[in-house]
Amino acid sequence: MTKIQTTCTASITASALTTAVWLQDLTTILGLIGTIISAVFGLISIGLLIYNKVKGKVQDNDLSIEDIVDLIKEGKEGAEPYIEQLEEAIEKIKESSKK
Repeated sequence: MTKIQTTCTASITASALTTAVWLQDLTTILGLIGTIISAVFGLISIGLLIYNKVKGKVQDNDLSIEDIVDLIKEGKEGAEPYIEQLEEAIEKIKESSKK
C-alpha cells in the first residue's frame, strides 16, 4: 500500500467510526426521549385515574340505594343509568303489589 492509500483508508475508517458513534448516540437519545414520553403519559393516566376517583364519577354498578339517592340529590355525573334502574324497579314493585 502506498502512503496515499493508507491515508485514504485511515480517513474512511475514521469517518465510518465517527458515523457509527453518532448513530449510537442518536439511538440512545431517541430511546431516552421515548422513555421520557412514556413516563409522562403514564403519570398523566395515573393522575386522571386519581382525579376521577376524587371527583366522584360513578364507575361501579354495586352502589347501595342510599348512594344512588345521594348521587341524584347532588346531581353527580353518571347518575342517569341508576335513575332508570330505579324507575324500572319501582314499576316492577308496583306491578307485583297489584297482583
